[in-house]
Amino acid sequence: DTGGRPTSSSSTTLGLRTSASPSDEPYLDPALQYLGSDWSNERTVSKVTLGQTPFARCDVHSVRSEDGKSVINDWIFMEERDAVNVAVQTADNKFAVFRQRKYAIPGTTLSPVGGFIDDGEIPFEAARREVLEELGLGSTSTRQRLENGEEFIGKKRPEGT
Repeated sequence: DTGGRPTSSSSTTLGLRTSASPSDEPYLDPALQYLGSDWSNERTVSKVTLGQTPFARCDVHSVRSEDGKSVINDWIFMEERDAVNVAVQTADNKFAVFRQRKYAIPGTTLSPVGGFIDDGEIPFEAARREVLEELGLGSTSTRQRLENGEEFIGKKRPEGT
């Protein structure tokens, strides 16, 4: 019993596995589970996951209206892992961006530095890592600020260090 899942040759994309036959319905690949937190609140009646990767998930929620008198059954809800974007200012007061090509965006775009925050990483560490990965840059002033005990969002240096 395949539980309604395709049995012909298939490929996996964005958490959905679809068979070679266009008439078969896609199904979730259990190997590609979303690693972020699961969001809902007291107004969430139910939800169905349409697709997921370790970094993002798309659900359809049924949501109770604010007055509680009705339910909206087609609320598309996207969840993504926590991420950072970094405004990098150069010594000559310009902001650094880089050129990139993205799927579904025609041509080349300019982008700020950014990316997902890894498990166990604080936002400041993720920002520093992304600047190094995407631009190959590090900051002398950031290192000096850390050595002077300054605080950054998500990180507080212990006193006396």
